[in-house]
Amino acid sequence: MAPESIIHVDKLCVQFGQKKAVDEISFEVLQGEIFGIIGPNGAGKTTTISCLEGILKPTSGDISILGMSPKKLIKTQSHRVGIQLQNAGMLPRLKVREIMELYAAFYKKHLDIATSIEQFGLSDEADNYYKNLSGGQKQRLFGALALLPDPEILFLDELTSGLDRTGRHKILDMVKYLKNLGKTVVFTTHYLDEAELLCDRIAIFNHGKILALDSTRALIRRFAGLDCIELLINGTARIEDMAALAGVKEVKQEEQRYLLFGEKMPMIKSIVKHVDEHRLELNDLRIREPTLNEVFDIVSLDEVTPG
Repeated sequence: MAPESIIHVDKLCVQFGQKKAVDEISFEVLQGEIFGIIGPNGAGKTTTISCLEGILKPTSGDISILGMSPKKLIKTQSHRVGIQLQNAGMLPRLKVREIMELYAAFYKKHLDIATSIEQFGLSDEADNYYKNLSGGQKQRLFGALALLPDPEILFLDELTSGLDRTGRHKILDMVKYLKNLGKTVVFTTHYLDEAELLCDRIAIFNHGKILALDSTRALIRRFAGLDCIELLINGTARIEDMAALAGVKEVKQEEQRYLLFGEKMPMIKSIVKHVDEHRLELNDLRIREPTLNEVFDIVSLDEVTPG
């Protein structure tokens, strides 16, 4: 049985003065999926999710979440939606446990506080003041607070922005945990690798429009149509020579490792010939699909026509 569509956005437009931050976009989110909204800064991601949360009133267009407008849903059934909080308004001298208890008091029913603290990796910080938490710990606290009423849908905006690698990985693990719980998650990010790792479907935003909306694999096929060949060469190979090989569109070099993007069969033939002619030692050759991040290193978003 196909998942039910529980979020409907139809011709959403948000205009600030003469600038259209969101330009008549339409999409649906299915029950139980992780739906990613990605794009550069200023693409319209946060504006869109603010409308979904009922924080911002659209200039025009319609939004329906669980059969209601965002404003009505938050007013009458706020426990069904989890919204990621921001730093603003958080009391610095409250402890993590106290913050959880304070927010739990807003709901008739909520998850067990001690269990939530543990599941979000905050057990060691339960009696620590909010002002002493690291950026990653604060983000995990926001995630725990958003999940506290056990909502059906969670909205997470730029959850890993500004975090180091370790902090990012812990937040991504948190989102995977939400997926395993069967929650519907809508989150924005400008990190393509995050979206590729977590999302069932991805909407790519730029200049207030949706350039494409599909699964990662389908997006890669649409935008790139390229294969990736990874080479590990023991010897000196000039990147200019690799870029000139038949079938190669783009080359990246990481020490003795080369990534060649282009047409598979012409590339393989030209690589074998080049290695033989220059007496290079080929230690490894792997053929794979490019990642979404690699695709958009090659294809500029500004070159893409929406559709």
